[in-house]
Amino acid sequence: MGKDAFISYSSREYEIALQTKNVLEENGISCWMAPGSIPPGSDYGTEIDGAIRQCSVFVLILSDEAQHSVWVPKELSQAITYRKTILPFHIDTSDVVKPFSFHLSNVQRIEAYEDIAGAYRELVLQAQRVLGQDAAGQVQISQEVKEPGREEQQKHGRESRESGKSTGTDKAAGFLKKAFAFTVHDKKQVKAETRFIKLMLAEVETFQSRMPDGSAGAALDQLKETLRYSDPVSPAEVAEIEASILQISEKMSEAVSAGDQDTVAGLAKEMELRVGDRNRLCKAFK
Repeated sequence: MGKDAFISYSSREYEIALQTKNVLEENGISCWMAPGSIPPGSDYGTEIDGAIRQCSVFVLILSDEAQHSVWVPKELSQAITYRKTILPFHIDTSDVVKPFSFHLSNVQRIEAYEDIAGAYRELVLQAQRVLGQDAAGQVQISQEVKEPGREEQQKHGRESRESGKSTGTDKAAGFLKKAFAFTVHDKKQVKAETRFIKLMLAEVETFQSRMPDGSAGAALDQLKETLRYSDPVSPAEVAEIEASILQISEKMSEAVSAGDQDTVAGLAKEMELRVGDRNRLCKAFK
């Protein structure tokens, strides 16, 4: 069964996408959001297409990053093909450019970069109207929502357009910056650095040195071998799946610190599946 809302976002803005998901679900709107909604080992493209087809509301986290994302334009195109109601949640002051300006020409944007709490209320109410839910205008926001300042957002959009690099806001994106970077030449050629696999291999070796035995040690050893034989080059198309791998790595680090053998073993197997997905995607874009 499909979810009420599909959340489309750039992986470099995972934190705000997750915050949006939490606000919607707190108000009774079920959400589909990658990578958490994608079963390990499944095909990304197939799962995303099915989720968009089955949803009622397409929530677009609209930003400069989203407009330069690999996946977001494709997801928006599919939402239009399936005639979904699109709710653009504009989180920065970036100009809306083609193809987004064309697709969203007749769609009212929710401007969120100055008053994100108020924007969330509007987003929830609009989604509820589409879904036929009667909440009598009541919107619950129990969590403290983060609201980037206008000056920071202007800087973010300007730097992204001028340098072709992300400033990022979320923790996963922070790890991504350490793992790899993209340099854009003539807006078409993308040169991917090769730090991601090296970083992950180094982290897994560190985990294994702290948990060399038992189920965790065996699972980490298998994961290390998978990483060792992985494609070293990270094309732009794998940015989102690598973000999901880094999130698993964060959880694994916590489990290693807690000495939780079973959790570490389970996360190592999950990461191995994700790395396999990543390698297949690398191969597809060669």
